[in-house]
Amino acid sequence: MILGDERLPHTRTPWRRVVNGYGGIIPPHAVVRVISSSLGSDGEYRYTVDQPNSSSGAHFVNGPLEISAAGEGWATNLAAPGVVQYDSSSGSPAVGQTWGPQSGSWQLKFGTTGVISLGGAATASGYAVMTGMGTTGTGTTIIGFELTATLALSGSAAAVTVENDIATANVVTVYDPYDPEGMWTGIAGYRGLAVLYPTDSTKADIIEMEQIAAWIEFTTTEAMGYATAGQVAATVTFYDHQGKNPGTPVNVRDPQGIFADVPTGAKGSADYDYHNGYYRIRRCQRIALFADALLNGNNCGSSGPSVDNFTIIPQGEYALPPAVAPATCTNSLTTHGGIDNDPVLLMRTNAAGTLWRLVDVLRHATTVISSIRVKSGGLILEGETVSILAERCAAPAYTDLITLTESTFVTNIPTDSDSINQTKRKVRAFGDNATDVTTDVIGLDPECPNP
Repeated sequence: MILGDERLPHTRTPWRRVVNGYGGIIPPHAVVRVISSSLGSDGEYRYTVDQPNSSSGAHFVNGPLEISAAGEGWATNLAAPGVVQYDSSSGSPAVGQTWGPQSGSWQLKFGTTGVISLGGAATASGYAVMTGMGTTGTGTTIIGFELTATLALSGSAAAVTVENDIATANVVTVYDPYDPEGMWTGIAGYRGLAVLYPTDSTKADIIEMEQIAAWIEFTTTEAMGYATAGQVAATVTFYDHQGKNPGTPVNVRDPQGIFADVPTGAKGSADYDYHNGYYRIRRCQRIALFADALLNGNNCGSSGPSVDNFTIIPQGEYALPPAVAPATCTNSLTTHGGIDNDPVLLMRTNAAGTLWRLVDVLRHATTVISSIRVKSGGLILEGETVSILAERCAAPAYTDLITLTESTFVTNIPTDSDSINQTKRKVRAFGDNATDVTTDVIGLDPECPNP
């Protein structure tokens, strides 16, 4: 978790990244006034701060390091318990006193609207430990409460007081005093502690409250976007027990469109987005990117060959099959061919897992004739062969390549019958064992026996 991360309530510290808009150095533990905010490219909010010009408005407290002119630093809400500078001319802070910002100063002043002292004043250093209850709630009476309505960040909600762990009929409105972003959010039934306003016992500022589980583990019960775009229904299988069980089912969301290929039955985890009030998927299983299959029939460059025996290749989070195994695939640019039952490699090309592309096919070991020539001084055809691995469109078959005659091929044939028969035997032997050129093709006696 990075400094300033407010997604985890049980570890949350209200640090903010701030930019010095004062024009000079901001000292350590100084009270600063928030004048603007912006979201940086790194996903962090940055608040431009200056010296206070009144006791009202949003104020932070600088951390233990000074911030150079136009530099960046870290600050907390004035409402958060912590060390802060105070004006010693107002005396030393005592427990329960109210101190607040003052115009033209980095220090808190006694009697202004702001925060309550927890004591611990160190007059020599000019620092004190304070806790804030917003700009109105400056009482000291702590109550237990139970929400009876939904509470939004920086908002307020109806509640009843809780005494001896039992909800009463005493109605109170509780407030989240952490401006401008807020810290507390909850639904009816959540309980917490709050400090009553000194002048109005029906209002109180929250100082602690139950929160929904910061993270969950889940299993989807539908595919992403099935009912609503960008979200998927799921069953909670585990939750962070520092927070409350969100219940089942729950919708987990994908606001960035990263998890469009999440199918039914996928396992994942999600973090709660307190600002938007829903769980964001952090990690989740998805449909596999690659699969093995077999060609269903010969394929000689078809753009959509048939396949069967589809089996995914799990890789990390990409580990689940599509809802329906594909019966066909695309053969981009018709670059691949194969014969029936040849193994093929497929790649998924859409989020739903309904489209797959043929990216590779089994290559067969094959010996081919690269050239043929007539052997010098005889009647034998000589072939040069090469062993290769190649895709096939169909099973091997014989075919006539060339028809030879005596006038074009056989020359200087002897006249005696023994020599003629011997020549016939040589040609037949060559035909049987090499190129399948037969004696009747070249015009010799087909009755000549094989040697």
